[in-house]
Amino acid sequence: MDSLSYLDLHQLILLKALIRVLNKSKADEVTMGTLEEEYISLAREFNEEPRRHTQVYEYLRKLKVIGIINTRQSGKGM
Repeated sequence: MDSLSYLDLHQLILLKALIRVLNKSKADEVTMGTLEEEYISLAREFNEEPRRHTQVYEYLRKLKVIGIINTRQSGKGM
C-alpha cells in the first residue's frame, strides 16, 4: 500500500496495535480504550514514548481519511 510509506513511526505503531488487537479478539471492531492500551504497550516495546490520547485520536483520524481503516463513533446516544 503506497499510503503506508507516508505514515510516521507512531502512526505505524498504532496501525500495528490495531492489527494485534483485532487478531487477538477475532472481532471486527475494537474500542478506542483497548486500542490505546495496546498502542502504549507496543510503543514501549519499541522504546518510544507513547503519545497522549488526543494525538492518538488524530492518528486514527488520519488513517481513516487516507482510507486505511474505518471508524464509527459509539457511546451514549450513538
